[in-house]
Amino acid sequence: MRASQRVQAISPKSASSNVVYFFAPRGGVSRLTGFLETMLRDRHSVGSQQWLTESSFLMQMLETSQQHNVISDDGIFTSYYQSLAGRLQLNPQAYKDYLSLALSFEELTGADAEADGMMNWILSRDLPTGEMNDIDRLEASWLMARRGRRALPYSAEKEMQNRVQNYIARADLFAQSPRGRELFRALGYLTDFGRLPVILPGAVRYSLRNAGFYALLSGDIETLALICVAHRFVRLAPPQEWEALVTAYLDALTVTDEPQPHDADCFEGFVAANWMLSAAGRPAFARVSDQTGAWFICDTPPLNALPQIEAALAEISTKRSGEWADMQAMLFGHLGEEETRLLLRTSRTAGFEAFFEVFARPFEQF
Repeated sequence: MRASQRVQAISPKSASSNVVYFFAPRGGVSRLTGFLETMLRDRHSVGSQQWLTESSFLMQMLETSQQHNVISDDGIFTSYYQSLAGRLQLNPQAYKDYLSLALSFEELTGADAEADGMMNWILSRDLPTGEMNDIDRLEASWLMARRGRRALPYSAEKEMQNRVQNYIARADLFAQSPRGRELFRALGYLTDFGRLPVILPGAVRYSLRNAGFYALLSGDIETLALICVAHRFVRLAPPQEWEALVTAYLDALTVTDEPQPHDADCFEGFVAANWMLSAAGRPAFARVSDQTGAWFICDTPPLNALPQIEAALAEISTKRSGEWADMQAMLFGHLGEEETRLLLRTSRTAGFEAFFEVFARPFEQF
């Protein structure tokens, strides 16, 4: 069953959709095929947990962006796909990654052999109900719905979806802690990554705003890129300033064939930034081929200003308010030069004052 045959888990009130298509530069598809093979071969041992995580993330981006003809008929992933059922039985706790890979492969290549049997095995062991949180249960539900199956009983699924929608409508939560990746996942699963039109709480736009500002101030450009993509899932345009920042980050990455330590490698940021370009209708993956290597170095890591900002807010103590106009001078007096510049630049983006009102946690007398 292909994308057009999927069961809509949430009944839409609109017949339109917001598919996030993939845009490659001239010759980009063949270059991307070569890069994909290089990445699968060189970055990690084939089948290791890190290889599985990265491959699932990249393949999910390619499939949900409607990018076909990028999988080599005799490549590494074609061979790995044929072993997925056996790997699933040996490592059932990774069932979502395995099933996601199988589904993405079959959507991208037209193959149709493994995913249905894997679903039967997963459901026979009731694995989705063993998930510990609603976001993971929602992911399992989304995966099963891609072939018209249910991961949970109907009533339990609706209750879970309602809880997730209530959660992502709590904009204050996304202004005070690093939850942007959860928001991206939730919106991706609820909207089938932009392909399923749904009616979501209006406050979701403020959750996206807050999650983006929080990611920016913490120097988490990968999450900022994904938040930009999530805007597109729900027919919103992200701030141009955020897209420009992510693009500059991508342009500054150094591509190399020399393996990098995990904390120095920016592969997932590279994928997220290109996903953002694709979602905006701009050419993506313009710099890769089978000759470029598959390791990405960020020579100047983005500044994480949050520790200094939060320490300053704590020191200001009882004078703390949510009014940016009143607080900026006091904050700047406690921050370093780079942190001050980042905060000032960030404050010029529309919506910052509303974000700061919640982020600052105004002092209240009990």
